Amino acid sequence: MIKGCYTFVQEKAWVDAELLCRWIDFVLPKVVRGTNRGLLVWDACRAHISSSVKAYCRAAGIDMAVIPGGMTAYLQAGDICFYKPFKDVLNCYIEGWKSSDLVEYTRKGNPRAPKKEVVNKWVQGSWKVADVDLVMKGIRLAGYIGSLRETYIAKHDIYGENFLDALNERERRSAGYHPRCH
Repeated sequence: MIKGCYTFVQEKAWVDAELLCRWIDFVLPKVVRGTNRGLLVWDACRAHISSSVKAYCRAAGIDMAVIPGGMTAYLQAGDICFYKPFKDVLNCYIEGWKSSDLVEYTRKGNPRAPKKEVVNKWVQGSWKVADVDLVMKGIRLAGYIGSLRETYIAKHDIYGENFLDALNERERRSAGYHPRCH
């Protein structure tokens, strides 16, 4: 914990399967309790879909759903509602830091990355825009709760019609309607 944020660090500053398994182990016990199963919905990042992460989740009783490439903007709650305001605030912190006298430089004149404590403070301040109502709106618009007809993709000007057609077909089939029988 640094400045109120749990921080996971990997030498190359990029998530890998090992780091992801440590994160899952830390975060999901706080969410998944008792006999409840967990569900992780994420994009097709290599670490997310690695065989070791899949095996780790399977052993922990965590189901995984992977959003197809190119569709996260329409199906991931964060992309739909709260990542943009979060990133906008974070960018203000970064730009303010860049134009301040707090930036340290290498001997060759290149800026050094800010200290972890500074970045964690920025992240903590930026998350304040993602209140519970905004997060719940994202979850609803992504289709994880509520009506699928009210989702972001159902109302999309390009994908919406196809999505609703597929949803109607699914509903007809589950109601016992089979085209060959009628």
